[in-house]
Amino acid sequence: MLTIIAYVSGILGIIASIIEILQFLKILTTKHKVIILAIAFVASITCFSLWYIIDTRAEDKRIEELKEKFIKNDAKTTADAIIISGWEESGDYIGYLAQITGFYSRHKDKYSIEYKTYHKQLESWMSFFETSRNNGTFYQGYSSEISELRGLVQSGLDNLEQISNEEK
Repeated sequence: MLTIIAYVSGILGIIASIIEILQFLKILTTKHKVIILAIAFVASITCFSLWYIIDTRAEDKRIEELKEKFIKNDAKTTADAIIISGWEESGDYIGYLAQITGFYSRHKDKYSIEYKTYHKQLESWMSFFETSRNNGTFYQGYSSEISELRGLVQSGLDNLEQISNEEK
């Protein structure tokens, strides 16, 4: 509210200055004062409106750039936390998949499809290992399944690294 009052005061000051200058030069009559006042007022309001629109667009652009920077930093942090050395167990890969899913969960508004895909995969793998553990068949002949999980995690890691390195 104070900003609007400051702008209106500035606009009225400019109008008064124009009228006084023209009156000092003895160019104005009473009829001309009203016309100049109206023209100056309309011009001032138009300039203020244009400035406000341009400033709002610039602010929106700055916000979008900050969001992109935040997403890139988050992707880099998440990717840096996933260290695949070749000695991982299935639980490690589940944890990595949970981290990847967490990244997409934090950015659902931009990556909703990826979130749904990774979330569904995470639930599926957790269910698979829980069922295996409950049946007592955990670690018996699951090297191909763990290989699939490793590939899924590696793919997710590659995607995160790509997001963190994207140029806009």
